[in-house]
Amino acid sequence: MGEVPSQVLQQSVKQLHRGWEYFQKRGFGFPRFKKYGQFKSLLFPQFKENPVTNLHLKLPKIGAIPINLHRPIPSGFTVKQVRILRKASLWYASISIACDVNIPDPIPHGHPIGVDVGLEKFLATSDGVLVKPPKFFKQLQSQMRLLQRRLSRKKKRSKNYEKARIKVARLHHKIDNARKDFHFKVAHALCDAGDMVFMEDLDYRTSAKGMFGKHMRHGCIWSI
Repeated sequence: MGEVPSQVLQQSVKQLHRGWEYFQKRGFGFPRFKKYGQFKSLLFPQFKENPVTNLHLKLPKIGAIPINLHRPIPSGFTVKQVRILRKASLWYASISIACDVNIPDPIPHGHPIGVDVGLEKFLATSDGVLVKPPKFFKQLQSQMRLLQRRLSRKKKRSKNYEKARIKVARLHHKIDNARKDFHFKVAHALCDAGDMVFMEDLDYRTSAKGMFGKHMRHGCIWSI
């Protein structure tokens, strides 16, 4: 336990307390014990100085770690916390930054665009633009089924089981990354095409749990 930064351990205890309080408030959702391989994140809540450079991320008791910095931290912003995530045997750092700014209340202006999201078409805009649904999951469903069948035949916690599990996780991760990339590009195109974007106030999570789950989970814009 001494090898782990104290603040990281404190954050784990705080997370347990939040889960317990949430359970008491709702009356269901008892906090589950995290089994081997389920706890995949570490939170570093504060730093004395900026831990991020163009090449490294400096963490307490770990040191400088080589990173691939996707975008530089804007001037005037400070690093508040860093969460280390593990996804499919790959490691990511989610960096939260803060700055004291006054956010103006914008007045509606410019060209408006209305967006309708569906199943047959990913979305349709009031300007007549139609976007086909990509269906990333259905394209790789046969490959996913094969890898999951191989995983089910392995002895749990063995080396071969771990290798097969990583292959399944990497394919899920590939689908997730492709879906996010598509969503960001479509959202960017909508923002470039108009000054105001309007969408229906619908909860797509309900549709994602029904018979169209595979289409909705892998073909909807959750936020723009």
